[in-house]
Amino acid sequence: MTDAYIIETATLTAGIVAAQGRGFRFYASHPSMFVLEGQFFDSLKAAQTACEKIAHAPREEQRKRQDGVSRWGYPHEALAEAS
Repeated sequence: MTDAYIIETATLTAGIVAAQGRGFRFYASHPSMFVLEGQFFDSLKAAQTACEKIAHAPREEQRKRQDGVSRWGYPHEALAEAS
């Protein structure tokens, strides 16, 4: 059985974390959180803190993080190679 938890900030649902070994793997549900996709966290608190940090970043900084990334969270080059 997998333990999964929803991570929310004050303004959005960031994604979920699924228990994996001694930590948690993050899966983004909001485009601004794609930069954390697949990242491993030691605790739920660490995942929550990372999401809040991104959610509170200025919009311009969030756009810079998303440059070169499709709306599905993949680099544009990866999508071009797949087609």
